Amino acid sequence: MNPSPASRLRGFTLVELLVVIAIIATLIGLLLPAVQTAREAARRMQCANNLKQLGLGVANYASAKKRFPPGTGYEAGVTPQGSGWGAATFGWGTMILPFAESNDVYSQFNSIASGTVKFPHYDWEKTAAAAAVAKNAISAFMCPSDVMGPLNVTSNRATGTDPQSGKDPYGKSNYVGVAGYSGAEDALAAQNGTLAFRPVPPSDPDAEIARRRGVFGGGSKTKISDVVDGTSKTLMLVERDGSNVQRENYLDGLGKDGSWWAGSIRLGWPKTHLTNVNANATWLINGTYRYGTGSLHTGDGTNAVFADGHVQWISDNIDGATWETLGGIADGGVDRNGNQAGTY
Repeated sequence: MNPSPASRLRGFTLVELLVVIAIIATLIGLLLPAVQTAREAARRMQCANNLKQLGLGVANYASAKKRFPPGTGYEAGVTPQGSGWGAATFGWGTMILPFAESNDVYSQFNSIASGTVKFPHYDWEKTAAAAAVAKNAISAFMCPSDVMGPLNVTSNRATGTDPQSGKDPYGKSNYVGVAGYSGAEDALAAQNGTLAFRPVPPSDPDAEIARRRGVFGGGSKTKISDVVDGTSKTLMLVERDGSNVQRENYLDGLGKDGSWWAGSIRLGWPKTHLTNVNANATWLINGTYRYGTGSLHTGDGTNAVFADGHVQWISDNIDGATWETLGGIADGGVDRNGNQAGTY
């Protein structure tokens, strides 16, 4: 007996199968961007949390020491044993480790000496045990959107053209201290092998330089009271991505270099560690300077933490005068050309 037509099993036709596949492909195409957007939003939030943690570490240091940590150099403000301006100096990232839940790494540095020279006065790059510690990957210093990986393999390039030829593969930091418009140059004002950093109020003829420097600098000992513009209006830490392999529209065609959490590998190169806030498109957020400020987050801007510890997203559409004056601790909201800062 033949089965009735109603009881026969019916399969998909080829046309129906193709339609189903097309619908699924369309749904996937709609879903993937949403998933990627959600993931990037989570990464951007994690980056902001990193800056919050580091900002808290700086604040705890300042509370204990009655001043901010030095941007680069030493708490005593002296040059280490070694090659002077060619020496690797510890920076704010190392100094805040005990105040940012990384005392184990700090203790390793603190237990190392270079001959008779003890931490933090020795050259950490030329001290084998310390150089090994500096290769540690510390998650709080790494933006999850960055593409470089845990070690900074681009800065101090061996050839100057190949972004993967970095000679100093130490622990990466995507966060740099703000030196202000003049703070990075200020670090070069060496006298008799020491790091000169102009006080506020200035006691030397270079009042304009002192007025426009940032929280961090070479051998800096900035006090909270020095931040005349107010801690809620003064930038302290900003992002620097390691985007060499992604972007080509930079001054040398390679992109930004990130930084190191341990400090600077050359006293003469303070901008490898400090950001220069400047009303020039090259130095603006996501500008074309390899040691400038930038991020790989969507939204065209960067996370930043202010001297009072609050974290804020700043658009790269910010005007130059505002961006420059956010970096100075005592510029009164007026840039070096007399322009008044706006909103941000």
